[in-house]
Amino acid sequence: MPDAPLQNLVRRLGLTSKDQDFLLATLALEVDPLFATTVAGLAGEEPRHGISPRVAAQIFRAEGDEAMTLVLSAGHPLTRSAILETQAAPTTPDTLKTWRMAPRVVQYLAGSDAIDPQLRRIGRIVPVPEGIDVTHVKATTEMLDRAFAQGDNVVLCIEGLDGIGRRTLVAHVAALHGKQVIAIDLGRLSAERARFAAAMRALQRECWLRGAVPLVARVDAVPEARRVEVYQEIGELLEGTDGPAFVTCQAGTALPELERRLVRLRLDPPSARQRLALWVRALAGHPTRTGFELAEAVQFFVLTPQSIERAAANVRMLAAGRELDVTDVRAGVQAETQERFSGLAARVAVTQKWDDLILPQDTLDDVRAFSARASHAAEVYEKWGFRDKLQRGLGLSALFSGPPGTGKTMVAGLIAQSLGLDLYVVDLSQVVSKWVGETEKQLGKIFDAGAMGNVVLLFDEADALFAKRTEVKSSNDRYANLEVNYLLQRLEAYSGIAILTTNLEGSVDPAFMRRLASHVRFYAPELAERERLWRTLVPASAPLADNIDYEGLAERWEEFAGGHIRNAVLRAAFLAAAENTSISNEHLERAARSESRAMGNIVGEH
Repeated sequence: MPDAPLQNLVRRLGLTSKDQDFLLATLALEVDPLFATTVAGLAGEEPRHGISPRVAAQIFRAEGDEAMTLVLSAGHPLTRSAILETQAAPTTPDTLKTWRMAPRVVQYLAGSDAIDPQLRRIGRIVPVPEGIDVTHVKATTEMLDRAFAQGDNVVLCIEGLDGIGRRTLVAHVAALHGKQVIAIDLGRLSAERARFAAAMRALQRECWLRGAVPLVARVDAVPEARRVEVYQEIGELLEGTDGPAFVTCQAGTALPELERRLVRLRLDPPSARQRLALWVRALAGHPTRTGFELAEAVQFFVLTPQSIERAAANVRMLAAGRELDVTDVRAGVQAETQERFSGLAARVAVTQKWDDLILPQDTLDDVRAFSARASHAAEVYEKWGFRDKLQRGLGLSALFSGPPGTGKTMVAGLIAQSLGLDLYVVDLSQVVSKWVGETEKQLGKIFDAGAMGNVVLLFDEADALFAKRTEVKSSNDRYANLEVNYLLQRLEAYSGIAILTTNLEGSVDPAFMRRLASHVRFYAPELAERERLWRTLVPASAPLADNIDYEGLAERWEEFAGGHIRNAVLRAAFLAAAENTSISNEHLERAARSESRAMGNIVGEH
């Protein structure tokens, strides 16, 4: 027969008989009105603040040394575990502090198994899935098993991508030793320090009540501005538990200084075979179209186990009971990828065709060469086995440099379209932060999400991020150089396709140039190219007058690149629509003059 809750608590905390008496007195104060009246009579005031050592001594008729055993210090098991709480200031002498039993403890002793309400928003008991496959993380699993078996007061830091299964693995090993894992997620950190501190105490208390193991997840999610105070709370939590404790974070995250020994363990993404097995299990029983091969549909999506579960749920919803196909799988992954980018990059729909592209032949040849290399990357790396020979530099990166409006962004979209990939444009305003380390953290999220979703990343106006490193004359210079160094490492390690565009080629750090698979220079269009642009940018379905002088437009507006001509054509279309007439040469001339003025030119009559 299992022990009663009180017996469990006494055993876990190692309570003496006097400790038990004090604990039961605080319980009686919460549940017995007559006892509360007695305490009020002894204390001479309302008992709402709890029981003091003096009142406890009166209750138990303790004197001298025996009475001193009822004084609870900060290191006492009942206070260290947050079973009893005080409202007294930290400077109040221990002999004057009053103590009350935490509401969750009252519920626990009454037989309730519900988790502390203060944990429900940011914490939970980590579930242990059935049939979990840990063969690909055998070494990490064995290390965790030894930590539980030996009961060391060690902090194990599990590094890896969000959703890779760090919490699940710890819960799996803990279950083998008859323990639960309770995790608190710092990605859901409250803005109020007091509320967060209360949640950390609730986690500590819940672990003592259940004999569970604490896990602080996503330490890297703590904003720089709050890191000192949060790390202090984390340190107090980890020092206040017996046996192993756990934290999870991205690789290389700085952790608070601890008295306990800290061991870092790395959890790598599952292999292609393991990912396929996860997909098969997640989509088991769902009908598929004839000829559909799940292995081919998912082979390039390097998702974590959690992301595969979520993407598979998206697939089931999109298929709505019908036979699923490759389109459903891609759409399900796309929905998960968008969530991963968290507003740091936006998916851009590509509607143009290669026939719409007008470039000098040399530039076009360079573009097609890069596109061809990207289209054959899977064959070379996967089927030919080069992935196993190369640890880094498996991705493709290119720099598109040239004046504004010359087609750099359009070409990036066409390359993504030709490869059947999504194009995500990085929002630099959301990435760059004044806080030290925050820019690198945001960039890490972008590269991780890009690799998982197998997308093309576009860093538009990349010189804002990839600028030359400078001589260190201040702390700002040093941190800026650290950001560039981090970018160099991530760009080289990135397994997908990244395209950088810039109008200022000379401002890009030379170290990036050496790591590029291709550098394509875009030039302002010549006369013949401008004429073709004026002709092709008007849709065939648009009403067009017969008097259009394309050659004259190309000659007169020689400063226009493709983007400027596109703007002028669109402006002319709205002018014509407002006048309920066809687009005429006069509309195009008026629109061109407006576009030229927008470029900052002083425009006279042409």
